Amino acid sequence: MASRKNLKKRIKNAYETMLYLCMVEASAAENQQQREKAAEVMTDLAVLFQDLVCRISHTEPGSTKLFYQKLRNDFAEGMKAALDKLYDQPAEA
Repeated sequence: MASRKNLKKRIKNAYETMLYLCMVEASAAENQQQREKAAEVMTDLAVLFQDLVCRISHTEPGSTKLFYQKLRNDFAEGMKAALDKLYDQPAEA
């Protein structure tokens, strides 16, 4: 259980760092549209965080290695998508 606990803490730390980045962007925004975009990214991050923590808490029995690989990939993709959206970078196909 210690590894699940540490994984949740690491995800929470990354989530909090991204929220901080969004708040900095929102406070430095020059117009309302940028603030709304930062708020939307924060909402997306909250949904991603909740999903990942729920998935960690209820690990699928059987192929745990594949389960955690998919979890890691989803985490990385979600964070990259949030950064791309925050800084107006087009998503790669």
